[in-house]
Amino acid sequence: MNHHTRRLHYFFYGQNFADGVRTALAILVPAVLGAQWGQLAAGITISTGALCVSVADTPGPALHKRNGMLAAWGLTTATALLTGLVAPYKWALGLEVAALSFGFTMLLVWGARAAAVGTAALLCMVLTLATPPALAEVLRHAGLLALGGLWYQLLAALLHQVRPYWPAQQALGDCLHAIARFLDLKAEFYETGTSLDDDFRQSVELALPVLGRVAAGVPIGADAGLADTLTLDTRLFSATPDYLLRVQGDSMIDDGILDGDL
Repeated sequence: MNHHTRRLHYFFYGQNFADGVRTALAILVPAVLGAQWGQLAAGITISTGALCVSVADTPGPALHKRNGMLAAWGLTTATALLTGLVAPYKWALGLEVAALSFGFTMLLVWGARAAAVGTAALLCMVLTLATPPALAEVLRHAGLLALGGLWYQLLAALLHQVRPYWPAQQALGDCLHAIARFLDLKAEFYETGTSLDDDFRQSVELALPVLGRVAAGVPIGADAGLADTLTLDTRLFSATPDYLLRVQGDSMIDDGILDGDL
């Protein structure tokens, strides 16, 4: 098995690909079933609810993922209901759009997952405005969206029960690959014909400051302050970083981020 084939094999058998397939199926299945049963519009609405909740399904500990999806589910349902009720009144709709856009954008203060929850609610508002339901259909529309979000969460919870340790296995595999790559880089020093000066210069040209600590999973800023400087091989990074932070706490342990990690 050559290098490229091995990388493809690792990708298709990894958690990231499986999560993508799960998300795609969770969104598509309601629409397909609705088309089969002559209820395409209802199926698409349910799929839209699943799509909105999927925005908050970002990597992290299982508890944080569940809470994020529940928050997205509640906010998208309430946003769809409110948007449908005020859509016929232009002035009220303008106030709603301005207020919700500002409020949901400010969720970014609490981190990436909270920002994803706000994005899900804004997406639901935009999609509801694209084809606003009649007043008599607002409650049904919001209910179908809620059903789609609930379906997505149930599927995610079921698959997590089937493979509860998959995220940890993925993180461990990534660590083993990183270690193997590091050893491969260092092995170049022992190859005949290798310029030791060039290899050494390449491997130590990136000196990164360790600027204190950052709490894992808590929406607070980093405890900044120059604590150390590490010299690392530049080829260990796909994009050159500017600094490092040391993790404090174990709330991200399910995602392979441990106390003391950089």
